[in-house]
Amino acid sequence: HDARNFVVAWNESGSKTRLSRVTDYGHVLDTAGVLVDSFTSGASDLTSSGDATLIMLGRDSSLYGNSIAVLAFRVDTALRRLDSMPIVLSPPGPGLTRADPSIAFTGWGYVAAWCNPFRIGTVAYNTNPVLLLLDLQGRALDTAAIVLSLGANSHSYPDVASDGTGFLA
Repeated sequence: HDARNFVVAWNESGSKTRLSRVTDYGHVLDTAGVLVDSFTSGASDLTSSGDATLIMLGRDSSLYGNSIAVLAFRVDTALRRLDSMPIVLSPPGPGLTRADPSIAFTGWGYVAAWCNPFRIGTVAYNTNPVLLLLDLQGRALDTAAIVLSLGANSHSYPDVASDGTGFLA
C-alpha cells in the first residue's frame, strides 16, 4: 500500500512486469496494467515507503549466458518510474536462473534478499540467500550483500519482513 492505493505487480508472458493500482474498495485503476519492465524473468517483489514503491526483480541477462541480474527501481504513486536506469543490486551471476527476490520497507530504507549463485572452481554451483540494506533511493548501504547461509545445497525463496524499525530475514 502506498498510502493511497494498493500496488499489484505481475509478470505477463514470462517477460514483462506490469503494475496496477487498486483502491481500498477493490476498484482497479489501471485495468491494462502499466508496463514497467520488458525483460523480467521469474519472480518480482515490491514494497512502499508511502511516497514511492520499490520494485525488485530478476532480469534475464541472455547476453551473459544463463544468468539473471537482480535489479530494482522506484515508481511514484501514479506508477511513473523515478529512476531512469534500474538500480543494480547484483550483476548477472554464473548459472543464476532465478533470484527469488524479497524486499521490505524498514522506515529508514529497505532490506532486500535474494538467492545469489556461487562457484566451486570454474563451475557455477547452487545458490546462497543474501541480504542487502538499501537507502530510501534504493541504493546499497553496504559494499556487498551479506550471505545468510553457507550451506552446500541450493537455497531458494528467502523472505524479509519489517515492523517499520527492524527487520527479520
